[in-house]
Amino acid sequence: MNYISLSFLLFVTLVFVFYFLTPLKWRWVVLLIASYAFYLLADAKYLIFVVITTASTFYAALLIERINRKAKEVLGKNEDVWDADKRKSFSRAQLRKSRAVLTLALLLIFGILGFLKYYNFVAANIGALFGLPENAWQLEILLPIGISFYTFQTASYLIDIYRGAYKADRNIAKYALFVAFFPQILQGPIGRYDDLAVQLTAPNRFSYKNLKFGLQLMLWGYFKKLVIADRIAVLVSAIYDNFTQFGFFTISLGLLAYGLQIYCDFSGGIDISRGIAEVMGIKMAENFRRPYFAQTVGEYWRRWHMTLGNWTRDYVFYPIVLSPGITKLARGLRKRVGKHAAKVLPACVASMMCFLIIGIWHGAAWKYVFFGLYYGSIISLSELLAPFFNKLAGRLKIDRKCFSWRLFGMLRTLLLVSIGRCFARSGGFMDGVLMLKSGLSNWDPWTLYDRSLLQLGLSQSDYNILIFGILILLVVGILQERGLEIRAALDRQNLWFRWLIAIGAIIAVLL
Repeated sequence: MNYISLSFLLFVTLVFVFYFLTPLKWRWVVLLIASYAFYLLADAKYLIFVVITTASTFYAALLIERINRKAKEVLGKNEDVWDADKRKSFSRAQLRKSRAVLTLALLLIFGILGFLKYYNFVAANIGALFGLPENAWQLEILLPIGISFYTFQTASYLIDIYRGAYKADRNIAKYALFVAFFPQILQGPIGRYDDLAVQLTAPNRFSYKNLKFGLQLMLWGYFKKLVIADRIAVLVSAIYDNFTQFGFFTISLGLLAYGLQIYCDFSGGIDISRGIAEVMGIKMAENFRRPYFAQTVGEYWRRWHMTLGNWTRDYVFYPIVLSPGITKLARGLRKRVGKHAAKVLPACVASMMCFLIIGIWHGAAWKYVFFGLYYGSIISLSELLAPFFNKLAGRLKIDRKCFSWRLFGMLRTLLLVSIGRCFARSGGFMDGVLMLKSGLSNWDPWTLYDRSLLQLGLSQSDYNILIFGILILLVVGILQERGLEIRAALDRQNLWFRWLIAIGAIIAVLL
């Protein structure tokens, strides 16, 4: 089932009905049954991997907590008996035990993800290295839906238990709901245990406000996916699949259109997921915050797929930056490369690793490796060259707070992001290079007025709908950037006006 299928809407409606008809104490059971039924309806084989990940991380977390608790008890009993050295030795031994359990559990769940998602990619490259036929070691592997999301989600839970952030869950059924909650499986967001799990098992009462706001958010998601993303996808495919036939203006249109397509499709799906949860009184994490208003590439990634960015920040970036080896290296480089470069070096190394993970997250292909390294390099260079740019701005007397500079920053970021997206969307790295080369070597301004754009799969009415939809998206984004809560503001309007907006949106989605 996908978001735009009738079966999905019917499934969600039935979940709502049974959820609110069930006594408060057992409503979380309805969600658990619905989540596992969702997997069974998709493919029963998917459920095997969910169960393995759930069971292994649940019992590993209990074991880690047990080791840590016993260590504290022993240290407490022997506080006046053991000297400092013996206490340190014992603490280190217990730490090694809990770290070993954590490592084994993480190897298991990431091993499953790695094998299912990346085995064929690795096998193809090893085969090519030894001159073997292209499909020599290939396997027919079916990738379970949502495996990247629930793997990262359970990994964060395990690491937080290891760090002592909160207590391990002692109810495997409730923990299973946290892992498999069906609205987040298709496109996320990546939930955190301390935020999501409590809400899932809470006795959430029916609220007309939650129903209204949740359905409005779902409708907005469907508007972005169906009115904009699915329509503009036709234009994107026509340009990307035949890029050698086009020049600068058409290819530039394709780059911008793809950025808009993937944003509306991805964020629209998240809005649908969050809307479903909100109807039941569950607030899922925000995953997008108007990324195309960002003025730097770094800010863009703090607004785009925020839960993935926050995951890499907390479990990859900070551990690398604060690791003894990196900090020691940075101190040793101060005299050679200067204080600023030595200071930002740990962050640059950590950023490159984070974006390598983000790149690989998107898919098993070299173009995604380049995709991640591209953004990591831009952000790292911007940090390293920050003093130079600050001096240059001072000498040119640039006011960085004025509108023109902010607009320049947004357009510059849009250009850099669009180039990176080009490599992700193209058939491969070289296709991306050739597409950019074609755009720079051919000049085709006539496409703006000779109606050749009408030969790319969209009619004039389609373009009119797209322009209207994009204008609505832009206006809503500007209002939200200024701090206006759209749904709350709409709720303060007259009833006839609210229904006019809702009916208009429903008709647009249905058509």
